[in-house]
Amino acid sequence: MPPIFPDWLNGVIPMVFQLRQVADRVDTTPQGNLTHFVVHYMRTLLANQLASSPPPMYSWFSLGTWNVIRAALLYLSAQPDEVPKFLPFILGYIDAAHDHLASTGWPLGGTACTQCDEYHPDCAVVVPGSASHCIVRYPDWMWVLQELHDASFLTNNATAREKVLRHMRLVGEWGTDFQQAYTHPCDASTNRTDLPNCFPTTACNHDRALNGCEGSLPPPPQAVALLAHGVSGVAMPLKEGAVRWRMTGRDDHWELSYLKLGLLDQYHGQPTGGFSADEFLAGRHPSRGVELCTIVETLYSLNVMHRIQGDVAFATGRSASHSIHSPQR
Repeated sequence: MPPIFPDWLNGVIPMVFQLRQVADRVDTTPQGNLTHFVVHYMRTLLANQLASSPPPMYSWFSLGTWNVIRAALLYLSAQPDEVPKFLPFILGYIDAAHDHLASTGWPLGGTACTQCDEYHPDCAVVVPGSASHCIVRYPDWMWVLQELHDASFLTNNATAREKVLRHMRLVGEWGTDFQQAYTHPCDASTNRTDLPNCFPTTACNHDRALNGCEGSLPPPPQAVALLAHGVSGVAMPLKEGAVRWRMTGRDDHWELSYLKLGLLDQYHGQPTGGFSADEFLAGRHPSRGVELCTIVETLYSLNVMHRIQGDVAFATGRSASHSIHSPQR
């Protein structure tokens, strides 16, 4: 399975089932019909995994495998008759992921994350926790788990729901502490040795000094570079406060959404209403840009935040704006 394929599935599955009549009219042949292809692919994916014991995916813990689970949830929402086939595999992955994370996730992120890409097709390479994009992307997995927990086919399955919730709590304990970082802003001159993670307020506040930065940077603490990475460390975990609040109901988790957006606008905001991150957070200079992946993942996070917190400001597309304030609940 190509590494990018789970992302494609997450887009194509809702598209073909929401537009199924149109898709089927375009091409009714099994070879060309997109709906037929998606159904065939999902069934083949499951069969290939179940052909081995345990399924190969049970030993992988990465954004790719998380997205396979989400693709399966989307598929089952349109094909409920196939829940008995897919659900045992999904819950088996949750069990395997929980045991894997519990045994390898500590200290400092441990060696829980596996790399699965064109350079590591066997998905067997383990990335140290402090250097892994997986640990900062944990809110995406937490959101997938919440979607699974709330799925209609688990409504009367208390045992499965508790299993999902148990793993969700462990993921929350393991993931990068962005709340710590965003309550400790620091600039490029801050001596960060032995300090906790901090929020970068300047374009050169990570371990890759950009042109125009003066002097040399002090030794960065754990994950400081990933905290400044536009896609993995900012856009994808932007939803962290919202998904954590769904679990805890804590006010500080609710407010974290607004804290993040406020700091991003204050120190990296652009006239477009977004923030600069041509790779890492890039400051407020108007010549700095933003990576397309950062824009897409920011919009996705804002969508999740709007669904959970109900603030229409999250749905306007203004990803970092002075007009966004925390409302009274």
